[in-house]
Amino acid sequence: MLLPAIPWRAGRYKWSVTGLRVLGGIGAALGILGAGLAVWAVTTLGLAHLVWVAFLSVAIAGTLPFAMYLAGRTRIAVKVLTAEGTSDSIGAAEIVAAISDIAATEAGGIEIPDAPDVEALKGAVLEEAPGGKLLSGALTALQGLFGLVPWQIVFAQLDDTRASLTIRRNGRVVKATTLDLNDFPPLAAAPKEPPVAPKTDAEAKTDEKPKIPDPRLEYLRKLAAGHVVTAVADQNAGFSGLFGATQGNAVGLYQIGARLYPKDDESFAIFTGALRDDPNYHLAELGVMNARFRRSTSRAELETFAGFLGRFLDSPHQNENTDRSRILRLRTLNLKIVAIRNALAAGPASVDGPTNSALLTAGAQAAVEGIGILKRKEIAARPIAPLLEMAFAISIALLTHLEGKQTKKEGTEQAAEGACVALASSKDWLERARFSVSPDIAYDYLCYLSRTSQVENQPRVDIEWRVQMNILQPEDAAYLWNDPELKELRKLEWFKKGYPKPTEDTETKPQAATKPARAKTTSQKK
Repeated sequence: MLLPAIPWRAGRYKWSVTGLRVLGGIGAALGILGAGLAVWAVTTLGLAHLVWVAFLSVAIAGTLPFAMYLAGRTRIAVKVLTAEGTSDSIGAAEIVAAISDIAATEAGGIEIPDAPDVEALKGAVLEEAPGGKLLSGALTALQGLFGLVPWQIVFAQLDDTRASLTIRRNGRVVKATTLDLNDFPPLAAAPKEPPVAPKTDAEAKTDEKPKIPDPRLEYLRKLAAGHVVTAVADQNAGFSGLFGATQGNAVGLYQIGARLYPKDDESFAIFTGALRDDPNYHLAELGVMNARFRRSTSRAELETFAGFLGRFLDSPHQNENTDRSRILRLRTLNLKIVAIRNALAAGPASVDGPTNSALLTAGAQAAVEGIGILKRKEIAARPIAPLLEMAFAISIALLTHLEGKQTKKEGTEQAAEGACVALASSKDWLERARFSVSPDIAYDYLCYLSRTSQVENQPRVDIEWRVQMNILQPEDAAYLWNDPELKELRKLEWFKKGYPKPTEDTETKPQAATKPARAKTTSQKK
């Protein structure tokens, strides 16, 4: 089977991943079958019987689609060059990891996903290209002959804010671009030295000044990973789970905003950059509005957020018949319910805004729909499903409680009925949420206890560990004093004494190191 050695340019054609595998399987089967029958014909019938020629023709015909498969399969080699021109194996490993995060692993987050929910590259070979000249030259030669690694990625750092990226498929350049953080000003700034407490004379003599890590190279590599995923998707008839994204910068920016920026104002700027770069990127839309309104304490703003989420849920892209779209719909339904809960807690209804009854009805309808999706076997098997089940159970129990306090008006009976049905379906999930140590669920359950006036009757230790888990970032500690659902918690004397309300002075003055701040979780808490 020598024909696969021909450097087929399958990259000229767009195949689905499944279609390409079927093509390769058919080709391999024909090749093996034809070759075996040809050998059998020669050994038993002799060369005089030309039937072996027909069998050999079948074998040769089978090698053609198999060659197309070799050249079109997803096998990616990444090479990284530093500004000095040397190979960087660590940098290559980081880009490989970023590609895997985007397109080979399930996204995390119970409200907005921390990455596109693409799994098309799961099982694909992602590897670091050899850095030496000899090995690199040998790989290039083998690639030209056999198509061993169809996708070749070369990332070359130019300076602190720029890098060049070249993406080749079977030797043909698919994309060549310059990544420039100066196009996204929040990412281009050099890292600032954090304020620290004054040191003693002894510490000043013995301690060296710590080196501040520069995140800009990581940003460039995540942008590169976004370009690689969108380029591979474009050459494979698209990937389910990109949610409208076609531009590499937008996919990389979303990764940066969702995972590396803990502050909402910073992530808002990053998500806005992603949406400006790719207006059809639905996750960027969700990210922008979540960063802007998720932690608001204004009822009007929270109602605006809930309204946006309702329109997002009604849009055509949310009706795709795929598991990934259903998971995104679940996250959005959960976020809508949380926005409604916060709006109800933020203050009385305005004259021109929705009534409490209308909000409760919308929340109950979203809850019932979410329960229905979670009951599907294929969704219940997803890793994110247990967290979403607990999040929905908490919201359903809280909505049922609030509806019970609400004066019966037109439309509220239907909301109560729907919420009660959903509550009966999620009692086991609520019990699991009570004992969950997930930071997001622990915080949500804390809100439930506060809104239902149970917080003062709980043992202090059961409340305090949930508080401590969610104050490791300064903005999280500040939000404990602003979250409209935690009013009852803030009335407790031990909370007021042990967790005083942060002020601008205490937030900005230099402080000694205390507990290490956790990285941004996979969802933005309230």
